[in-house]
Amino acid sequence: MKDKVLRLQSKKTTPDWLGILSAGLCLVHCILPPLLLLLPFGFTTNDHEYWQHYSYAFLIFSFVACFMTTRTCTSGSLVVLFWSFFALLTIALLLHEAIPVFEYAAYAASFGLIGCHLLHIRQCKKYQPKPGKQLEPF
Repeated sequence: MKDKVLRLQSKKTTPDWLGILSAGLCLVHCILPPLLLLLPFGFTTNDHEYWQHYSYAFLIFSFVACFMTTRTCTSGSLVVLFWSFFALLTIALLLHEAIPVFEYAAYAASFGLIGCHLLHIRQCKKYQPKPGKQLEPF
């Protein structure tokens, strides 16, 4: 019985860990290039354009994580927060070259997605079935 509870909980939180990893790597990806420009390693602004392609990969991973997480989420307000932060991240990544303030919006959206995933993990642990209680079939 405990095996089923752990399997159910890990099945619900796996997309959360993917989302936390994706948003965390996105933050590192956004912060690292400006720092590399300061170091004398020969990193130029042309190399920064190469890194831009990774932003779209993080966006795809974030979409998958949000989609899979919101399918199992029972809180309507948390679902709205997930998709709001994802929309902000998408808009920020598409427009940050034209309007520099959107770079800061991308940071905020990444932190927001990490917070939402942590809240969902907490919610899954809080509302897991009690031992001895019958689980619903998948």
